[in-house]
Amino acid sequence: MYPLRRLAPMLLVVVALGTTPACDHAPARPEPDVTVELKDFEVGLSTARTESGRVVFDLENTGPTVHELVVARTDLASGELPLGSDGLSVDEDTPKVRVLGEDESVQLDERHQLDLDLDPGHYVLFCNLEGHYLGGMHVDLEVQP
Repeated sequence: MYPLRRLAPMLLVVVALGTTPACDHAPARPEPDVTVELKDFEVGLSTARTESGRVVFDLENTGPTVHELVVARTDLASGELPLGSDGLSVDEDTPKVRVLGEDESVQLDERHQLDLDLDPGHYVLFCNLEGHYLGGMHVDLEVQP
């Protein structure tokens, strides 16, 4: 049997280890370059210009339904993208629009990040769910060297 004075330091170590807060090893979210608000028939941007290279988009859906965000490089203005055969969404397969990335399902009140490597040029960000583009969910973004 151990004398009490030898047992006390071991008990302190056990108690200290048991009360140490757990470390959260989740990776930190990168600082966004562009904040994107997806809402009822509007895509809002924190800036209309950003630097080329790695671009982190912070997406927030403020409603009222699920939205998506498509990032495409094109020479066309945001309101001039060609429609697909359904007449309700953008034709993402046309050579006039080069899709570089997308988040297909941003639920109401969710926040996501979309991390892309973008060259200098003109881009359009839009929601391509049926009828959303036609309702005005598109915006231009200039990526500078």
